[in-house]
Amino acid sequence: MNQTVQEELPLGLPKKKAQQLLRVNTVRLVGRLTHDPEIRSAIGDKMIVHLNLALNRPYQNGAGYPRQEVTFVPVTAWDRVGSLAVQRLKKGNPVFVEGRLRSDRWKTSGGEIRSALKIEAVKLQPLALAA
Repeated sequence: MNQTVQEELPLGLPKKKAQQLLRVNTVRLVGRLTHDPEIRSAIGDKMIVHLNLALNRPYQNGAGYPRQEVTFVPVTAWDRVGSLAVQRLKKGNPVFVEGRLRSDRWKTSGGEIRSALKIEAVKLQPLALAA
C-alpha cells in the first residue's frame, strides 16, 4: 500500500483490517423488476438468469416540484438464486437484491470493445408492500 492510501484509512483500525475494507464489494438495492426473469442458459442444475431492476429516487427540482429519477440496473443470478428468481418473481415485483458489482467486457460484431457494470446477485428477496 502506498503512503497516500494509508493516510486516508480510518484511524484506530489495525492495518490488516483496514486493507480488508479496501476489498469490499457489496451492493444492496431495492427496486422493481422491469421484465420477467429471463433464463439465458440452463444446463442441468446450472442456470444463468438475467433481470433488470428499476430504482426510483424521488427528489424536488429547483422550483420545489416533486420529480423522480429512475436508474436501470442489470442483475445476473446464478444457479439456485436464479432458479428461485424464475419461480417467484415477475415483472413489476418489488425485490431486494444483495450481491457484488461486476464489470463485463465484450467485443461487438463490428470489432468495438464495450463494457458495462452489472450486479451479480447472491440473494434475491421478494418484497410485499404494505397497502
